[in-house]
Formats: sequence, structure tokens, C-alpha cells
Amino acid sequence: MKTNQKPKIPSLPRKQTKNLKSHHCRENKPKT
Repeated sequence: MKTNQKPKIPSLPRKQTKNLKSHHCRENKPKT
């Protein structure tokens, strides 16, 4: 749990933020 990596758009729903995070994590470095 990294509270420092919080989205800069609190206006977006939690689902959207999760999706964005997943995409970023996947594009940054795949954890598969």
C-alpha cells in the first residue's frame, strides 16, 4: 500500500483510478 502514489484526480471514481493504476503498472513493468 503506497499512499504516496495517489491519483492526482480525486474526481475520478475508485474503479477508474484502479483501472488507471493497473494500466500504468502493466505498462511500467509487467508483474506477470
